[in-house]
Parts: sequence; C-alpha cells; structure tokens
Amino acid sequence: METTAETRRGAPRVRVGCCGWSYPEWAGPFYRSSERMFTQYARVFDTAEIDSSFYRIPERKTMEGLARQAPRDFLFTVKLPQALTHEARLRDTPGARTALDAYLHAIEPLRSSHRLRLVLVQLPPSFGFEERGPLERFLRELRDRGVPSATEFRHASWVAPEHLPDSLTLLRGAGSSYTIVDEPLLPPDTHTTNGTAYVRLHGRNPALWYDYEYSPSELAAWKGKVAGLVRDGEEVIVVFNNHPHGNAPRNAIAFRELIGGRAPAGSPDLGSFGPEADPAARNAYGAGPSPAPDREGSP
Repeated sequence: METTAETRRGAPRVRVGCCGWSYPEWAGPFYRSSERMFTQYARVFDTAEIDSSFYRIPERKTMEGLARQAPRDFLFTVKLPQALTHEARLRDTPGARTALDAYLHAIEPLRSSHRLRLVLVQLPPSFGFEERGPLERFLRELRDRGVPSATEFRHASWVAPEHLPDSLTLLRGAGSSYTIVDEPLLPPDTHTTNGTAYVRLHGRNPALWYDYEYSPSELAAWKGKVAGLVRDGEEVIVVFNNHPHGNAPRNAIAFRELIGGRAPAGSPDLGSFGPEADPAARNAYGAGPSPAPDREGSP
C-alpha cells in the first residue's frame, strides 16, 4: 500500500526510534560521548520525535540544520507547542494564531525537505470530548495548510464506548492519525484513521511513566500489535519515550531486532545494547533505509 512518498521510494513500512535524543544520561549507555548527539543517534535510527518544541517554538535555523544533517530517508515527527494545546486549548485566538504561524514557519525546512512526517497534537489530560469543536477546527486547518498530524488523547472520554466512534470519525475527517499509546492512562488500543499508525510507548510506571524499561515479553506483545497494523496496510512509526537511564534506545533497538528491522548503513557497534539484526533481513515489516553518508555536526 502506497501510503507516503517515502513508502513509494522503498523506505521501511515500520520505523522505530525515540522521543528526543539530547539526554546527557545516554552518554555511556548509548552514546560514546556527549558531543554531536544527533549525529550519533542518526547512525542507529531512521526516525525521531522532536519533543523540545512542546516547551518552546524551535528556531528555524535549528530545523534547517536538522534537515541538512539528517541522513537520506530520515524522518522527523514534531510535537506541537503547549502554548497551543494546553494554554490556548486549540482555540482560534489572536495569540494562538500568531504562535501557530511562528511554529509552522520554524518547521518549514523539515517539510520542504520532505523530512517532516507529521506534527503531534498532544492534548492535555483535562481536554475531554466536550471540546471536540476546537480540536476538529484546528486539525482541519493543519490539513488545509498541508501539515500532516497525529492526535494523542489523554482524557478517557475520547475512547469511552459512547464517544469512540465519533472520536475516530473526527480524526478521519480531518486527516489526522490516532496516536496509539502504551501508558497508565489509556488502553493500548490500535485504532487507525488515515493510513499511518503513530505509536508512542511511554512506559507503565504509574508514579513516573517514563522511568520504565519494557521487558522482552512486553515488546513481544507489541510486535504482534504492529504486525497486525502492517497486515492492515498501515505505515507504522514506533517511538519510545521511556528515556531515563537510556531505556528508550535500548528498548527501541531490541524492538527493531524483534520485528526483523535493520539499522541504517554504517551503524556502530552497539555494545551492551545488543546485536543488530542481519542487515540483509527482510520480512513482512519491509526493507530498511537506504545507505546514507555520515553527516557531521549537530544542533
């Protein structure tokens, strides 16, 4: 199924990566040093979620640098700023419109270079189904401006039996992906709405979600879920958000190996993170990324 230009060029049907890459505690367990973290990250993974944009609108020159330095076939997802989701609550106010315009201007280098896969609209936990009007308007505006999106619900009302069909219809009508989650708040249901399944694995620690390491049996369960999505013709992006102690890259590498994926050409020896899958491996999950030259420097 040709879901994206990237798929048509032979890129993988399943991408696996992490939410962010600039974590000092990854130096040692994952990175060889704390320098040029993105360069090191992109030698191992073919996708990443930019989540620092949640706290502040990124500088356009930073996005230009990422677009320039990322290997061929590398894709980003970028989180929407909390100024829009949590403060303005997606309402069309003058301040929110200024913020949205500034944000889209900042990430334009990723979009114009075909590095942007989608924008993540993560709703606050208090944003319930009764606020579906602002959400639908906002998602349709993103669609009309040529910006693909995924929506992450945090309030249980969206997936309650009486509201779930309408929630999924809203996302389909606005062309937004349902974000599949593994977390303490909502069930890990694999709903799909537009041909791309965005999966965020936060962790299962009720006290601190992200401070969690997935077990082999838990990863095996997700292998089954992802296989089902692929059989249904979905493009799948899986990102691990359990970043403390280097758990995210450790679990992401293990999961990619589990599904028979392959690392980018020229990936380094990963030491204690375990062996990589055979670079020639192929299965129902699709081929890996094309070889890419090393790019030095990192913003």
